[in-house]
Amino acid sequence: ASDSLVVEMLDPAEQEMFTVMEKYAIDTSGKTLRSKLTAKQKIAYAVTMKKLKLTLDEFDPLNPWFAAINIEMMNLTARGYSADNGVETILEAEAKAAKKPILELESFAEQLQLMQGLPRASQIALLVTSFDSVMAKDDELGVLVDQWAKSDLDGLAASMNEGLNDPILRVTMLTKRNTNWAAWINTRMAKPGTVFIAVGAGHLSGTDSVQVMLAKYKHEAIQVVY
Repeated sequence: ASDSLVVEMLDPAEQEMFTVMEKYAIDTSGKTLRSKLTAKQKIAYAVTMKKLKLTLDEFDPLNPWFAAINIEMMNLTARGYSADNGVETILEAEAKAAKKPILELESFAEQLQLMQGLPRASQIALLVTSFDSVMAKDDELGVLVDQWAKSDLDGLAASMNEGLNDPILRVTMLTKRNTNWAAWINTRMAKPGTVFIAVGAGHLSGTDSVQVMLAKYKHEAIQVVY
């Protein structure tokens, strides 16, 4: 029944995607990914790459944060998850079919700039977290999915905290973005119409959630249980 759909980011055109990735995802300093790791991290990296059936030098040209994202995505695929089943993917298809406008909170370039702006130590911390995900015996994402399905915001907050134990990572990936989104929503609330906004579940849990940020603008967020 909404007039439009808003998502975190719309998929860019293919040429734009390659241009932006070349600018931010590739390390142009000449240093390999493995050269940035400690001896212990190199061992974990080697074990991770072997489990994913990848060569050790495959990610050498990449910045740590981008290698981490690739490892996480490959791990999800290996565990049977598909991006085709993502909430935003389904909602965007329905909005397109209904000929409703689809807007984004951030651009593809903005998201990559955000990641590239992380200090190297925080990028490495994200990479190490991806190693842990691959080596985990239990399906950690399955726990998140179950918490999401049950609308367990406290459980989601605890699980997200485990994955973002680097304070700079949390501030960059969640707190600052939630603050920006709340400001966007506040501005949009002053205009007519009904908008459906879909964001990742991690942004809706914890003490720095979008709902908490919206309260600063005197907007009340009500959880609908269904």
